[in-house]
Parts: sequence; C-alpha cells; structure tokens
Amino acid sequence: MSYDISPHWGSHSTLLESALSALPSGALVIEHGAGIYSTPIVARYDVRVLCVEDEPGWRSWAAWMYKNAGRTATVLERAKQTVGQLSTAGLVFIDGITRERGDLPKWALDAKAPVIIAHDTEEDMAKAYGFHRHLMSVPGYVVTHDGERPRTTMWKRIAAPTVVE
Repeated sequence: MSYDISPHWGSHSTLLESALSALPSGALVIEHGAGIYSTPIVARYDVRVLCVEDEPGWRSWAAWMYKNAGRTATVLERAKQTVGQLSTAGLVFIDGITRERGDLPKWALDAKAPVIIAHDTEEDMAKAYGFHRHLMSVPGYVVTHDGERPRTTMWKRIAAPTVVE
C-alpha cells in the first residue's frame, strides 16, 4: 500500500481554513477524524478542540499536535461522545471513520451547529458514508459544495432575522 500526500486528499483545506478564520478566539471545534491535513490546520487557530479518532496511533498524534500548538484539546474515540457539545461548537468538521460519518451531520444539524463541513460527500460515496440525499438541502441552512471528487460540503446556518422594536 502506498500513501500519497497530495492536494487531492486535502481538498477540504480551503473551506476548513475559511470557516476557522471566521471563528472567535476560544471557539469550540469538533474534528471528526485526525488527519494529515485537518489537524495541523485546526492547530494553527486559537480554538478549543474535541478531536474524535478511533485509531489509537492517530489519537496519540492528534493529542501531541494540539499540545505542541498550545491548544486546549480533548481526544475521544467516538463521535457519540460529542453529542452534548454539538450545540456549543462553532464548527463541526467530519472526515473520520466511515460508520460515524452519516450520523454526525444529522446530530450536528439537529443541534443547530452554525457551521458543519464534511469531506468526501460526492454522490457515489453517499451510501458508504450514510450521507442521505435529504442532508443536502436542509431548512435553515445554506448548503454549498466545493469540488467534484473528492467533494467537500459545508452547511452554514442562516442567522435568524434581527427584530428591531
């Protein structure tokens, strides 16, 4: 097996950096899947991190990366452990273990997370990852896609109109 570090596999980087740069200092970021691209990017921003990673080696690496960057980070094994914090997260990034990829966007949308980004959302991957078609058009969110293959999708909550009295 050969491993390739290329812009192709880091195609989510542009949307991720854009979303991170819009967050206030100290915001909570949930990173589902520690990665050679996402983890160093998140570590550059002054945010608190909940990193979900099922692979022990990647968990250790992510903990080391965040500690060395001076970030407050908790590294967890399962996405379900983040459910109680989804409503307070400024950003939920999804690029982790296959069996959790379909559940996490649903949970984040139900919690009304303001920004959700998922990598590898192209239609031919939808069944494998559990990205149901109805997730691509959600009331209260603007849904955009970046790229074709791999495709990255961002859900951005539409702010409620301000009532002036």
